[in-house]
Amino acid sequence: MKKLVLIAFALVLFSLATARAQGHNDHGQAAASTSTTAPTFSNESATHVYQAYISLTQALVQSDESKSLAAAQAFAQKTEASEAGAELKAAAKKLAATSNLNALRLELAEASPLLKTWIAEQMTSGEIYVAHCPMANGNIGGYWLANEKQINNPYFGDKMLRCGSVKETLQ
Repeated sequence: MKKLVLIAFALVLFSLATARAQGHNDHGQAAASTSTTAPTFSNESATHVYQAYISLTQALVQSDESKSLAAAQAFAQKTEASEAGAELKAAAKKLAATSNLNALRLELAEASPLLKTWIAEQMTSGEIYVAHCPMANGNIGGYWLANEKQINNPYFGDKMLRCGSVKETLQ
């Protein structure tokens, strides 16, 4: 009887460990296809803001500090020139005021949800994927917007490129 209890306990532990490992290793594997419908927006300024944001996340994925800092500046300029709300404009300014990749990544976690809310109101067609990395920002987590389902994590770049999953699709 003791052997059966020990075996059952071992199986439960193994199952839990396997499920946890699967959850951690499933970073974007189910989301390998790309979007075929590019997003369009109701006004040109929203298009410019979103494109600048995508350039920023792509530079962060590459872990290119100078390119990322320049992209943050462009994102702030496009956001300031748009009809975006004051909260998003302030977050964009904070991004532009950073001086390194780590600070950019922290501020990205603040700006992305604000951009999501505003850009969703501006969309007229297409798809934008809302991705999340649970390990970003010291395991607090962080969201970002993307044109593709394929996970390209701006919070870790090539260190953990596929960490994360798509949580929502804006249409």
